[in-house]
Amino acid sequence: MLRLLSWKLVLAFFRLFQHSVVGIDNIPKPPFIIAANHEGYLSPSIILRIFVKKLNQPVYSLAAVLWYSFIYLRWFNCITEGNAVNKCVNLLKQGKCILIMPEGRRNYSSTISDYKTGVSAVVLLSGVPVVPVGIKDSINFPWFFKAKVSIGKPIIFEHFPKKIIPRNVLVKKTNQIMKTVASLSNKKIKLI
Repeated sequence: MLRLLSWKLVLAFFRLFQHSVVGIDNIPKPPFIIAANHEGYLSPSIILRIFVKKLNQPVYSLAAVLWYSFIYLRWFNCITEGNAVNKCVNLLKQGKCILIMPEGRRNYSSTISDYKTGVSAVVLLSGVPVVPVGIKDSINFPWFFKAKVSIGKPIIFEHFPKKIIPRNVLVKKTNQIMKTVASLSNKKIKLI
């Protein structure tokens, strides 16, 4: 009961920083992967709030051990480093949803760049759709802006049953995902 109450308080708190959400009808039934840009400190929490409320179930997210140690991240179901791709694929097989921010860290610039290919590895190994999400005007503490979130249509890739995926395939699929995320967040993109 206490955990349920704390969840409701956390979700209500992050609602304070959300201005608008476009494309909420694009959210499919689980399992799927959410791929988003990482604009500010609260970007993951704002996105998680939207999806948890819509799906009425927990959404897992990737987080560095350093950040996972903060108390508020313990409320969210975080996957930390160390065999993260396999952990994600196993959760997706169980019908769960996962948030991945391929940039890996906050990016305040107007260009999405230096993102990682792990998102496409998880997508190709699991065979689930990717829901691209763009967040803009996010919070950059201590200045408080209200975030605008745009949710794109799910992207479906072919299932890649092999455990070893060629690097060029990973790069191509990741670039495709991040181009969509960049357009949803009104940012430029520097392809890898």
